[in-house]
Amino acid sequence: MIYGMINPEMLRTYGEIRRRQQMNDRQIACFLEAVKERNFTKVAEKLYLTQPGVSRMIATLEKELNTKLFARSAHKTLELTESGKLYYEMFEKCRREFEETKRKSELIQRENTDITTLKFGYVRGWSITGFYPLMLDALQEEFPYLNVDLESHSYERLYDLLYSGNLDFILTMNFPEMEKLHSDLEVMEICQVPQAVIYPKEFGTKKDIADFQDSVFYLSADAPVEYSRANLEQICVQKEFIPKTKVVPNHATLLSLMDREDSAAIMDLWCQPIYDKKFKYVRLEASVPIVGAFRKNCAHAKIIRMLYEALAERYGEEVMIIIRK
Repeated sequence: MIYGMINPEMLRTYGEIRRRQQMNDRQIACFLEAVKERNFTKVAEKLYLTQPGVSRMIATLEKELNTKLFARSAHKTLELTESGKLYYEMFEKCRREFEETKRKSELIQRENTDITTLKFGYVRGWSITGFYPLMLDALQEEFPYLNVDLESHSYERLYDLLYSGNLDFILTMNFPEMEKLHSDLEVMEICQVPQAVIYPKEFGTKKDIADFQDSVFYLSADAPVEYSRANLEQICVQKEFIPKTKVVPNHATLLSLMDREDSAAIMDLWCQPIYDKKFKYVRLEASVPIVGAFRKNCAHAKIIRMLYEALAERYGEEVMIIIRK
């Protein structure tokens, strides 16, 4: 009966408002993308639209705002007008605030739910066959109902996922950048893992860091490059030489390039390539701190703190046994 009382004209008006709202959203998306690309054709390709369609959307938005947003430069690229700059700042601020509000809302919903899965992330390229069973054993004793989902990512991506609530607990290396972490996160050291110099076995047998004076050291952008370079130079200075270095995009690229020249890389003894038969390694006296990080207000915070204490106690005894193997 209630539905029968709705005025058809009201429904048509509501539908028109919804259509206009959707159009406005697309106009704004086109505008923001056009500011980045400075070319309507590139915007059309990125948003899967036609170039005339993008032009019409921008023109309609300019008409609604009663101002010109773009001017053509001498090089035929788009340049913001003064009014365009004002609207870009406003729209971009709204977009960022919306994304942040959405993130917080999703986080609240997750934290207020009775969750039975712990989302655990670790550094891509690590072998955690020694660590993972210890973690499961520690959890099984106190929280047998809890499932664990495993994911591996780059160093920076781990923190992005942790902060956004897509991971609950991460295992990673302790870098100076961690001092800049968001105040919502808590970091605890679990153990220290020795480092080594890995190199292709085709280039002979090397026994000391001094044997790598002619080698090229690869640095992966998966981890903070400047920290990695400083750490490498500190190790090499003891043998009075400055290492030659090359930066590569990620861990996989590093490994694919290493067999092409007299090369090397610093890794900790958790890294999978350490035990690859294609490589040899020279163990160093230096070690890297391994830490666990989590959000202080995470639904699993109590569980994670308990887990940390259990791992710190048990891993201190077992880590060296695992490494020696």
